[in-house]
Amino acid sequence: MTSPLNLVVEHQADDDKRDFILKQVRQFNDEQSTWHQAIRAEGGLPLDIYAVKDDQLIGGLISETFWGWLALDYLWVAPVHRRNGLGSLLVMEAETLALERQCKWVKVSTFSFQAPDFYHKLGYETVGKLIDYPPGETMHWLRKNLASELR
Repeated sequence: MTSPLNLVVEHQADDDKRDFILKQVRQFNDEQSTWHQAIRAEGGLPLDIYAVKDDQLIGGLISETFWGWLALDYLWVAPVHRRNGLGSLLVMEAETLALERQCKWVKVSTFSFQAPDFYHKLGYETVGKLIDYPPGETMHWLRKNLASELR
């Protein structure tokens, strides 16, 4: 006879249990995908670009490359320097360097109150939306085909 299943609900994070679950998911992914196995062994290659003026950090882009993709994680420009092309310059520089790293695609996520139109103007296409996340806003997932830039 088998024992009954028990569901345990915890309202506080248990780091050990969370770590165990994460390791199990990663192990499964590694077994199913050589791509996941390789990226976990090697890691993505950081690609960070900073804009400095008068010894002050006025903008920056945090990203990494892996699997032939540039993953744009964070883009920030100081308010006084926005809307003058600095954000575009940072993204275009990252794309150029990603091409040198043999990347074919870029991915980025942004909220409706952040920059979906900015990315559209740079040639990105929306590939997914999560409406009302957070409430009253939308999360956008976008990508750009860098290979088409080579033509």
